[in-house]
Amino acid sequence: LNMWKLFSRTLPRYLLSRAAVCQASSLPRTISCTHLCKVSTRTCETSCYGEVLTGAAGASGTAGGAPRAAGGRKTCRRRGLKLLASAGVLGGYCYYSINSAAVACQDVLVETLDEGDIDSKPLTRLELNEAAALTHSSLLRQASGVTVDASLQLLHRVLRARLDFSAQYRKQLNDVIDLLEYCTSVLHSPEQHDNIWGRLVVSRAEMESLKDHLKDLNILMTYAYTTLENAAMTAFISGVEFTASAAQQAINSAKAELENDTKQNLALELQYVHTHTKYIEASHKLMEEAEASSEEGAEVSDDKTKTSID
Repeated sequence: LNMWKLFSRTLPRYLLSRAAVCQASSLPRTISCTHLCKVSTRTCETSCYGEVLTGAAGASGTAGGAPRAAGGRKTCRRRGLKLLASAGVLGGYCYYSINSAAVACQDVLVETLDEGDIDSKPLTRLELNEAAALTHSSLLRQASGVTVDASLQLLHRVLRARLDFSAQYRKQLNDVIDLLEYCTSVLHSPEQHDNIWGRLVVSRAEMESLKDHLKDLNILMTYAYTTLENAAMTAFISGVEFTASAAQQAINSAKAELENDTKQNLALELQYVHTHTKYIEASHKLMEEAEASSEEGAEVSDDKTKTSID
């Protein structure tokens, strides 16, 4: 486009300069043309650069040189006018080509426009492809695609929240298991057991709170699955099969990821149940030992009493 503009500006100037040279060079210039024509007076033809060479073979050439020079000037003027007319036509064609190229390339070229250019931009009629985008089928496909995108966004955000809370829940559950194992090991020392038991109660409360959040997110995941499945079915019926297929793949991927996370939680919860069972058994065993020792002490005291009576 810049080359077209430069060409349209420089070409008329060049043609005008050549016409001026042609007009200036049409002055009578008498030279000897004896070596060209030995029989009659001959005027050398005007060259393409506007030089009029007049001459004669002998003395008669000087007398006929002036009128022929005048004729050469007229011929050169006519050629100059023709060149000017051609330059005008070519300049108009260049201007039209530049405007046509700018209109044809308006979707490809990105130019910085100021407010004046935007206000002065002419209105264009609606193209056929734009008119086709306003049909009911096209609008339904667009709405279905937007619905699927929103449902996908909801599913991804709920899934991320579910996985984050699940990671925190497993971390808290590991802390509870460690504290419970330590409590089991210090059952025989009541002071240490009581100190650790307070921390265990706080950690267990936080664990239960995270577990409640996970239950709420699991319910929300169910509704997110249902929403995306309905949106995918709507897109499929509207003719957007590719979007429906992508939505179904996203659902399957989310379910697989959630199933893997749930398995990790269940494995850790089973470990917690096993640790808690061991703690309860150790506590019962300690209580039985305490009762047995108390009974033995009572029997010993009874024996001592009987012995003293005897």
